[in-house]
Amino acid sequence: MRIVPRELLTANSPFFHAALTGTFAEGLSQVVKLPEDRADIFDYFLFFLVSLKGRVLKLIINEVLVYQAAGP
Repeated sequence: MRIVPRELLTANSPFFHAALTGTFAEGLSQVVKLPEDRADIFDYFLFFLVSLKGRVLKLIINEVLVYQAAGP
């Protein structure tokens, strides 16, 4: 499971923006489950967003989503 600032994903991914800001189940629960995706690959994606894009975000408790991926 990963806890990720919602803004980090919605500002950089059309998929996560649509899922988390709309009326989809994910938007209402703020939980995105991607059981077919490997957690280590998602970690690389997060590293890219944080490191290479140089974004600094404030972690606000209301803007957090829980990401749950398949095992290692």
